[in-house]
Amino acid sequence: NSGMKRCKNPNSRDRFVPMNNNALQKYCLKKDECRKLGYSDLIEKQKKQDAKITRQRNKDLKEAVRSIGEWKQLLQDEINLIARLLDRGHPCMMCGNPRMKRINGCHYHSVGANASIRYNLLNIWHGCHSCNSEKGGNIIGYDTCLIATFGEEFWNEVKFDLVLENKRIDMRMPDYKEKIQIAREIVRELRKADRIYDCYERVELRDKYNKRIGIYAN
Repeated sequence: NSGMKRCKNPNSRDRFVPMNNNALQKYCLKKDECRKLGYSDLIEKQKKQDAKITRQRNKDLKEAVRSIGEWKQLLQDEINLIARLLDRGHPCMMCGNPRMKRINGCHYHSVGANASIRYNLLNIWHGCHSCNSEKGGNIIGYDTCLIATFGEEFWNEVKFDLVLENKRIDMRMPDYKEKIQIAREIVRELRKADRIYDCYERVELRDKYNKRIGIYAN
């Protein structure tokens, strides 16, 4: 009986030797019913394989036609998510509201005015949608909360040093794809850890992840 399997058809249950040593063969094919089940099983597997190939082709096509602006935004979305996960459980960094209905990743220095630090996690802290959008970033509140939370020395670093130390980003499409994958790995790790980080950790991890992503490696 070496190499024999039992037919999965409950109306058969005969033992059989799979054709061509096919370990995935479930049915003995001795009866019409078993052959029909085997054929249906084969068709279903082929459909799944075809669907998988189609999904991959669609993904490849979508990536091929994606503009550099779209790649930039995809990376921004992942970086903002990292910032929100690091700040989870803390109040809005612009108004101090502990009960935020909509949470954004909020740039201290705006993307439009300072594109070179748009992905720097030290420039992105979570805040409420009202401050980030309706109040135009609430920079006065942002200053107040950064100083109150991390101290004036750190606030000076964010306000002045980040801009002076990072002049431009020089990346092409493959670079953005690589950075997106790294950022997604970090997101998965943070979600798995499921922690609330203290103030020291929030800064330390931002430095660590900046270096790991590799845009701000110094």
